[in-house]
Amino acid sequence: MRLAVATDGGYVSQHFGQCSEYTIVDIQDKKIVERRLFKSTGHQGGACSIPHTLHGEKVDCVITGGMGQKAMMIFDQYGIKTFLGISGSVDEVIEKFINETLVSGESTCDSSHGEEHNCGRH
Repeated sequence: MRLAVATDGGYVSQHFGQCSEYTIVDIQDKKIVERRLFKSTGHQGGACSIPHTLHGEKVDCVITGGMGQKAMMIFDQYGIKTFLGISGSVDEVIEKFINETLVSGESTCDSSHGEEHNCGRH
């Protein structure tokens, strides 16, 4: 299982497309076997290009505070599960994921991004 956590300063970013990086974690038998940081390109390269990039990185699951509808739709098409409404330290969230206690909620993404943000419902 390969997990991508939208990350800002060691905490889960509240907006998937605006985070500084992604913490990519490979998990096998409930243990972390590899962990690395993957620099975010943001919304450069077109609206919602990040889902395509993470699909290319063979990510199975994305954890973030929020994301737009278009990004969610692209992840769904790729069969990549999304956990939304998540907050806290990346380490705590990964531990909850491994222990199967991480609960997805409502996206924290709102419509206050401005017109250049083009990810679905905005």
